[in-house]
Amino acid sequence: MTSPPVQLPAGSLVRFSGWVNVPKGIEASADGALIFDTAGGEPLGVRVTDATKGWKRFTLFRRVPTTGEVRLTVALTGVGTAYFDDLSIEPLNAR
Repeated sequence: MTSPPVQLPAGSLVRFSGWVNVPKGIEASADGALIFDTAGGEPLGVRVTDATKGWKRFTLFRRVPTTGEVRLTVALTGVGTAYFDDLSIEPLNAR
């Protein structure tokens, strides 16, 4: 699942966060449950392959690219179950 595009000022800071729950380890995949954004891409994403033993929070901090557009993607890349909740994209104001 990929979020709709969010427009933010280029170069500004943004926080991607949410919760992931993997009840049982994900099989047949090196990436498992994959969480990534368009600013960092898949290489800088979060990969969850083992059971999380409940809900686990994730947070990614990035700079908005020159396009000014960011998106968040959550995906199950193997065999198993992954739940995602409270996904958010938040601009961070430098003060």
